[in-house]
Amino acid sequence: MSGLKLETCTDRAEYGAGEEILARVLLFNLDEDPVTVNSRLALGPPDGPGEVHFSVRGPSGGELPFAARVNLGLPDEEDFTEVVPWNCVGRQYELRTYYQFDEPGRYELRATYRTDAPHAWAGVLHADPTTFTVH
Repeated sequence: MSGLKLETCTDRAEYGAGEEILARVLLFNLDEDPVTVNSRLALGPPDGPGEVHFSVRGPSGGELPFAARVNLGLPDEEDFTEVVPWNCVGRQYELRTYYQFDEPGRYELRATYRTDAPHAWAGVLHADPTTFTVH
C-alpha cells in the first residue's frame, strides 16, 4: 500500500461566467519514509501524456472534453522530487485553459495522478471529487 495521497480543490466554490477557475492538485506523503515522485504534475488528456488527468462532469452529467492541445515530452531529472514524510508537492491549473464551461450549474472535478517512472514511485492515485458552481 502506498503512503501517497492525492487531493484536489478549487480556489472558490462559485464562479461567474468567464471568471478564472483555479484547481490545485496536491500529492501528500503520509508514509514514515521519504518517497521520490514525479512532481512535474503535467496536465494531459485522459489516456494521454502527463501525470495529472481531470475528469470534469457538467451540470447535465456529461463529461467535458479536454479542449487543449498539449505537447509533453518525457519528464526531466529535475522533475523528480523526494517528498519527506508529512509533506507534499503540488501544482495549480487554470481550468478554462483546458475545458469549456459554457453551461451554468454545478460541476464535479476528479483528479488522477498516473506515472510509471522507473526510478520513482509508480502507480495510479485518485483524489476524491470536488464540486464548484459556474453562474
